[in-house]
Order: sequence, then C-alpha cells, then structure tokens
Amino acid sequence: MAYEIVIPRLGLTMETGRIIEWYKQDGESVTIGEPLFAVETDKAALDVPAEANGIVYRNPNLGCDPLPIGTVVGRILTPGEELHPHTPTGKPTEDMAPMSPTTVADASEPKSFPKGQRLSSPAARRRAKELGIDLSSLEGPKDTPITAAQVEQVSRTQAPHPAAAPAGPHPIDEETEVIPLTQIRSVISRRMVECAHTVVPATLTTEADATELVAWREKLRLALSAKGVLVPTFTALFVKLTAAALQQHPLLNARLTEKEIILQKNIHIAVAVDTEAGLLVPVIRNVQAKSIQQIAEELYSLARRARARKLEPDNLQGGTFTVSNLGAFGIDAFTPIINLPQCAILGFGRIIAKPVVLNEQILPRKVVTLNLTHDHRLVDGAPAARFLNTIRGFVEQPSLWTVN
Repeated sequence: MAYEIVIPRLGLTMETGRIIEWYKQDGESVTIGEPLFAVETDKAALDVPAEANGIVYRNPNLGCDPLPIGTVVGRILTPGEELHPHTPTGKPTEDMAPMSPTTVADASEPKSFPKGQRLSSPAARRRAKELGIDLSSLEGPKDTPITAAQVEQVSRTQAPHPAAAPAGPHPIDEETEVIPLTQIRSVISRRMVECAHTVVPATLTTEADATELVAWREKLRLALSAKGVLVPTFTALFVKLTAAALQQHPLLNARLTEKEIILQKNIHIAVAVDTEAGLLVPVIRNVQAKSIQQIAEELYSLARRARARKLEPDNLQGGTFTVSNLGAFGIDAFTPIINLPQCAILGFGRIIAKPVVLNEQILPRKVVTLNLTHDHRLVDGAPAARFLNTIRGFVEQPSLWTVN
C-alpha cells in the first residue's frame, strides 16, 4: 500500500513549509528514518525523515512556494506496486495534481537516463525553468544529480535570463540581481514590521571598562587551552553575566499581555546568530542554573547548527531575553531590535583599547559599548538604566558574578 509523503508540522507555530531540496530521486529506494527532503519553515531548514520503506515517487506538479501542512508531496511504494493517479481526500487539489501511472521497479534495478545527460531533480528543473537557467551549463559529476539549491546558487551569480524577467512596464535592469525571498527572510521582515507597530522602543547606551573582564578571560583561556577544553567566547560571558543581572532586575525578564505583566522565573537567553539564510536566534535555556563552560559549549553547538541549518524548532522558541554581539564586525554602538514577546535586548560591540582617565591619570584601558533597547510600555527609563548599570558593573568587576 502506498504511503503518502506530506509536509509535516515541525513546530507549534508552523503553518506552511517550502521544500528546498529532495535527497531522493524518483524511483530510488528509501528506508525508515533516512532523510527524505529538506523543508524550510518560518524559523529554520530541517530534514524530514522517511516514515516507510519503499520506492520514492514525488508529485511532479509542486512549485517552489510554501505548502500548507499536510500537503501530499509524494508517495512511497513497495517494489512492484502500481502507482495510480488520484487526488487524496481532504488535501488541496491545486497542490495535488494526479501523478502519472507507473509500476515501481525493483529497488536494485538502476534507472535509465539519456546518455551523457547529467541527472537533475524535478524541483531543480522547475526552478531552472523559472529562472531561465540552462542545466546543461552547470558543471559537476554526471552521476551526481543537480539540486534546486544548486540552481538557486547559480542564479545568484548569473545575469537574469530574459525568460525569467517578469512581464510588465518596468522590466528588470540587466545589471540587477534578483534574490528569491526565502521563508526565513519573509518571517524576519514580518516580525520587524510587527515590532515597529507594537513596541515603544527606547535605547540606552553606555561604555564599560572591560579591562578586568579581558584579563579574566585570558587566564581562563590559558587554563582551558592546556586541557584541550573549549574556551568561552565573550558572547558566552555576556550571556552568563546578563542572566545574573536579570536575577536582580526581573522586570527585564518579563513579557506584556493585554491585561497583565508576566514575570518569568527561568531565564532563557536567545543569542543572535548571523547565517547565510538570515538572522537566527537560538535559545539557551535556564542560563541562571548553568556554568560558564556549559553555556560556552551549548552556544558553540547552537551556532554551528544554525549556520548549517540543522536547528530544531524547539531551539528557536521560548526565549525571555536576547543578547546580540556585533563586535566581530567592528561595530561599537547600534540600536538592537526587540525580539517579541520579549521586552528588552542587550547589544554589545567590539572591545577596543582607549585612553581612559583613571585616578586622575590617563591610562590605556579595554572599553566596550553596551546598548540596551527596552519596551517603554513595560519598562520605564529608570529601571532600564539600573539594569544597564548592573551589566556595566559586572563587566568591570567579573568577580561579582563569576564567584560561585
């Protein structure tokens, strides 16, 4: 009996998903648990495993647009089983055009292709047609199928083909690059607009003397490097000291509803991570109960998976506060944007040497700029300033929060 392959629900807020790559060609065998295709949700790109053994046949009439949860995108048949065209009951018919009847061959029987022609997935062929890209021009091994992701990559480096230019009175200039709007980028845009129309933001900025923090981390680096242990980054340190400050200022770890302010006891800090797909904010949970080393290891794992687009939906949900570091890009001060439903976000820039007046002497010190954006509907300027001053104190005196 044929097993229907559908767009699964991969998160509580997921309503649609866009298939960005199939790992199996039509007629190839698959086993339970083996990655079948990659789907892009509103938060990340995730692999969907097969839930049956058999031969894969995909719906050839699916476009590149996001599909509703439950949409049947293909079927898994047993060897020798006949594939009948039909439209599954209760599914969107426009997404479920009938599939051509055929008989599934034995899994060990190789599929034939025109001699000299490079293999390509149906999704790759559809996308190439939309973008006006000649698949025969793509380089690579003849026995390695061209994927839709590769077509997207080529489209970013080639001038748009005339057939791909949209009709209308204002054609795209030949020198204009067209970048497809991913679902993640679309969600980022929508959430930024939502924040702009909902939050009353106010940003406070101050400088902190990070000389002692830099010296303390250097001692930590020397001690841990000798043991072959991961050295915490400054972002990991800021995550930990921010949690310590939130314990003293719980209002900054709250969220606002229509009728009440909810103070959240546990501190789940989201960390902004720059990826090729866009900005992602994976969450480190219960930071107040974790050591600096545990935070460093979890942050390293989350950041690596975010850039590889391997995060799970739960990794991106439930944050109560966000930390953003733009120091690696040479930025000092900036205005971080609140990640709803949170009420505040801390941003910090690069740590640089500056002349500072200390005890009536001008001395070289390590200085970092701290930027706090808070929702003025929930937090007034004074309590936000007190929180930022606590952060500054923790930066200048690490012993205030590093001593267990």
